[in-house]
Amino acid sequence: MNIFLKLKKVHLYINLLVYGHLDWIYYL
Repeated sequence: MNIFLKLKKVHLYINLLVYGHLDWIYYL
């Protein structure tokens, strides 16, 4: 369960990085 939660957190961080960049591009 701990490993699963860690993977989920990593996936969330990756999504934030990728979609965060896309949001910045849209705002700029």
